[in-house]
Amino acid sequence: MIKRAIESLGMELVEKVGSGIVRMKNAMKEYDLKAPEFDIDENWFTIIFKRPRMQQIGESTEKGAEKSTEKILILIKENKDISARELSKIIGISQRAVEKHISNLKKKGRLKRVGPDKGGYWKVIEDETEL
Repeated sequence: MIKRAIESLGMELVEKVGSGIVRMKNAMKEYDLKAPEFDIDENWFTIIFKRPRMQQIGESTEKGAEKSTEKILILIKENKDISARELSKIIGISQRAVEKHISNLKKKGRLKRVGPDKGGYWKVIEDETEL
């Protein structure tokens, strides 16, 4: 149907009429996305894509942040002298992201810096009596 609509518009310069639409539909299916909708009239056609709900994306980001935070705590328990740069390389996130996680852990009382930035070490707080 779409192929005929394109051909009727006089688009004979198109490489392979309709082949891109098939590839697009297959890609959408492969990535488990909703199939596109087609709106066709006598002069034009429009393809409408429905994007995934944004809440689902935010939820996965939160879960990823929790995993990164837990990885940071585990690595610090293993090596109290580890740097943010080393953590970022091991976990696979930016150094700035590691620094934000550390800042949040300190605010929540789960992590404490003992001594100066250079020469000090990290202490993971297991319970509030260790503060």
